[in-house]
Amino acid sequence: MSSFGQASAEAIVREMAQGLGDTKTKTHTVISTRLSLKTPQKKSEEAPPPVTSNRKPTIPPPGVPVSENGRRFVVKPFAEEGFHLAASLPEFQALWLSRLLPEGHRPTASSLQVAESALMASPLLQPAFAEAKGNMLVVFVRRDAIYFAGYRKGEPVLWRRCPSVKGYEAMRSVLGKTLGVEDELINDILEDALVDPRPALEPFLQPVLQQLDLARAYLAGKHAMETGSALLLGLPYGTGHWCHMAEESIKMKLIPAHPFDGCSLAKGVNVSDPHLHLVALGAAIAAAEVET
Repeated sequence: MSSFGQASAEAIVREMAQGLGDTKTKTHTVISTRLSLKTPQKKSEEAPPPVTSNRKPTIPPPGVPVSENGRRFVVKPFAEEGFHLAASLPEFQALWLSRLLPEGHRPTASSLQVAESALMASPLLQPAFAEAKGNMLVVFVRRDAIYFAGYRKGEPVLWRRCPSVKGYEAMRSVLGKTLGVEDELINDILEDALVDPRPALEPFLQPVLQQLDLARAYLAGKHAMETGSALLLGLPYGTGHWCHMAEESIKMKLIPAHPFDGCSLAKGVNVSDPHLHLVALGAAIAAAEVET
């Protein structure tokens, strides 16, 4: 299991000390957002045994990968003093993944990133992000989760997963069951005006908007960032309904963005289903920033 989230330096050090030996569920004060990376193992094979150390780890330098107790960690300080973003994954998975595209063969891998950390870099080239001078609230909608990120002058000050609400696949499931329509018709309903999906959509979306309003209040109270808008990324269908309900419910303007806005694309590049490539785009932007 890999992990990504915001935490204090003390919580990260505890996580590093526990390593693979800790199988208990982490609280939200530590690193709580999880992403599964599965390796093609045979049924008879077992995961490597936990590795523990008596030496107390220390918070690693920003951006420098450090291996501790069977896990590889990388940390980035928040713009807010005292908090960090931390990503980690088992060392054996990092080694396995790095060998898929070894050096000397094309294409080669330049970095290994957890999906959520790559998401955080995906809006950096957006025109709306530049116009706001990097002071932006962003909503990331994935297939199985929804995340909120806050940036101050381009640096992260907030990252959290929307609790108890899954991503757009759950939204599609709710609409299908409530409206009694087949799966292949749901996207048409979300995009056309022939059928009003709001009675089915509101119970799903209202908790998301409440959490978004809390994120806005946090940025205003903690960082004096007053914002009446948020960038919306990753939602392939239904953006019009999300925008209308956000304006009506919490008086916030959602700005749907094409993932490749602000990017220079080579002629002939296929950009169909761009939201499916949001994580890959963010990973490329993050890797390019490190290299430059």
